Amino acid sequence: MIGLCCVLLSSCRYWSMYRFGTQFCDYDEYIEVTSQDARTRIDFVDPVLPEPVFSRYLAAQAIKIVADRYQQTQHYTLVNLLDHSDSLGTAIEIEADFSLGTGTPLLAAGRLDSDLSRAFSPLFVDKILSSACSDDFDLSLERLDMRFVLPKIEHGPKLDDILRAFGPAKQSSPDALQFTFDFVSHTSIHHWQRQNSPVFFDIQFSPNGILTKLYLNYHKYQLWLDIPTQQGRLLVIRGDAAPQSNKQ
Repeated sequence: MIGLCCVLLSSCRYWSMYRFGTQFCDYDEYIEVTSQDARTRIDFVDPVLPEPVFSRYLAAQAIKIVADRYQQTQHYTLVNLLDHSDSLGTAIEIEADFSLGTGTPLLAAGRLDSDLSRAFSPLFVDKILSSACSDDFDLSLERLDMRFVLPKIEHGPKLDDILRAFGPAKQSSPDALQFTFDFVSHTSIHHWQRQNSPVFFDIQFSPNGILTKLYLNYHKYQLWLDIPTQQGRLLVIRGDAAPQSNKQ
């Protein structure tokens, strides 16, 4: 942990990320996952992550930004690239709220759209996020490789809800589906433009249609969740190196 602090404290950007990360180790004090208008909502009780740092690590542009005196909300849209309809097709909507009370916008909350929230309920998201703090990590100047233990999850996302939220998929095996999305900008019913920031999902299901494994690959991030074995892994490539696909 001392080594982690030394590396992260080397710049303001890493310091804010370190403060943000440590809040997950005091999860009940700093993180709240609830349902608001049938949407999964994640609140950061004591915001510390500046908007420029959030945007740098997200590596995507919002399609709309709404702000008033107290709050700024950024709206993001991702489209399913296997949905070849002329309209926007199957899309995922997510939002990020930033508090403006300190002068610097700080990440205060995030929300999933209603279909995505039905697949990834507040209970499921809460169990995943509450396990994110771990001392089992490999940190270097090139990458962070962290492994963590998931709690027992008895009611995971269902296949039907995943398909409703994600849309068309490629079947990679009898029990696995692959989805490819991209962030888009300038969206309308008949026009949208890719940002060339693809997001890849590989999801496996049990015979009765319950999610058992999830692999996500985006930009410099890879995430693995293995529900039956209660194992999780997060790989973050630091600097300019491009991540290598390394599915488990």
